[in-house]
Amino acid sequence: SPYVQQQINYQLKIYDAGGLQGEAPFFAVKDDTWVIRSLGAPKIETKIINGQNLREITFSYALFAQKLGELTIPEVKFNGYYLTQNTRKDPFARFFDDDEFFSGFGLNNVFASKQPVMLSAKPIKVDVKPAPASASGWWLPAKDIKLSAEFENRPPQFRVGEPINRTIYIKAIGVIDNQLPDIKFVNVTGLKQYPEKPITEMKVEDSEVVSFAKINNVYIPQQAGPIVLPSIDIKWFNTSTGSFETASIPEYKTTVLPASGNIETQAEDILSVQSQNQPKQVEDTSIASSNSINNTQIIILLVGAFAIGIILTLALTKIFAFLDNRSKHRNTIISAAKAHDLHLLRDSLIAWGQRHYPHHH
Repeated sequence: SPYVQQQINYQLKIYDAGGLQGEAPFFAVKDDTWVIRSLGAPKIETKIINGQNLREITFSYALFAQKLGELTIPEVKFNGYYLTQNTRKDPFARFFDDDEFFSGFGLNNVFASKQPVMLSAKPIKVDVKPAPASASGWWLPAKDIKLSAEFENRPPQFRVGEPINRTIYIKAIGVIDNQLPDIKFVNVTGLKQYPEKPITEMKVEDSEVVSFAKINNVYIPQQAGPIVLPSIDIKWFNTSTGSFETASIPEYKTTVLPASGNIETQAEDILSVQSQNQPKQVEDTSIASSNSINNTQIIILLVGAFAIGIILTLALTKIFAFLDNRSKHRNTIISAAKAHDLHLLRDSLIAWGQRHYPHHH
């Protein structure tokens, strides 16, 4: 008695005395009542049944009922064959019938004929239950749900007009990819958001269907000050415990910095201040020897070198920050253009223009 859309584990076993060949079994599906996924390659073991050695070939599947009530798991069919030697067509049968050397080259198979084998497993009745009455919102029956997030840069630095990339990850066990919910990003004052289309994938891990989703969201702050990214929650039904649970990403608190100023203007201001301070230090040096440098001059030289070092450090920091920001804007513009996201493309171009031409409006 599974719930609707809950994973049902289905095993099909074929017993063979040896030599059976053929394609994988298939379900005689007639409509969209069932979603069926293979759980990997068959498992083959040797069993002794009634004193006879047999191969036990086990095929595993995951079935997901899409409707309620009494349903029928479709009939499973297998079409295969045995290779039997046709002595009337094989002129070398009496000479090479037991010769492993020639049989290894497939000479026996050349003159063999196929004896068809058709097997079927009878349909099975299943009573599919509806979602519990307490269910609300998106119905997600699963064995486990994991939710996580990461920023492109860690820790991220939020600054007015500069894009920040954050990726949300969903991993769901016992769920097919189209059952995964859409993430709803809550509007935040002073922040524009541009979530991209989810990228989904489905795999088989430890004989379980596992679905993945990756959602990238681009944040562009519009004003400086404290800001809170709301928590992200997914409510799901644990089929192992029969209870509802919530997978969450906690809220993220940060402070948005003001927009970066013009790098060239800041560099000129630093040089101007340093140049005004330097003459005063030089005027204090009144006594000097023609053949040697006194202690005061050494101090002045050290101070001057230290000041120049500070200037270079500040300038390089600003330049590297400028290059980093330019790279961020460039990547965001390219991503928006490829995704045909005109709103994000417009805002990214405006942010780029304000960054490079702050004196023009």
